[in-house]
Amino acid sequence: MRLARAPEAVATAFREGRITLLAAEAILRGAPLDETVTLRKLQEQVRPEIDFWAPPAVARLFLAMVARVGLERLLDHAIATWLAMAQPGHEVFERDGWRCTAPACSARRNLHRHHIVYRSHRGPDEPWNLTTLCAWHHQRGVHGAGLKIRGRAPDDLVFELGVGRFRSGDRAVGLAQPAQSRCAPRTCST
Repeated sequence: MRLARAPEAVATAFREGRITLLAAEAILRGAPLDETVTLRKLQEQVRPEIDFWAPPAVARLFLAMVARVGLERLLDHAIATWLAMAQPGHEVFERDGWRCTAPACSARRNLHRHHIVYRSHRGPDEPWNLTTLCAWHHQRGVHGAGLKIRGRAPDDLVFELGVGRFRSGDRAVGLAQPAQSRCAPRTCST
């Protein structure tokens, strides 16, 4: 594999899955590009050093666990725990640009996967039936009856709000006309 030693190129190769974290670390430290990298080889070449900030109690716990089980086993456990906790659906967040898809919302925090056809109505977990919503639009909007979503994700959704209907990408479908008053002008107290 040909790979420049520039940190940006190594980081890109790692993000794209072409090299492992160990290989990236070794390449940046000057290991030959065609050499197989193992943790043992890396440990032989580099004095292990961990640098992080934590409250004293957390630092003591971390050091005690490293002393008891070793750093590699501790990290393996942490990664396995993160993977086990990761719920499927991040591909939906990724597809939607890690932002809420509700019109005019750009929230990137507290994201939820929303089933356009509810699971209780036998809606599948297929990508076309899933969209990304922030917690507010999901809980207060869709499930609070202020927002209706129909169609197929990601590009053929229609969002119905009190102010109008919008297609995916915040394109207005046709604004709702304001309700007409039943009384003559200046005779209502509302």
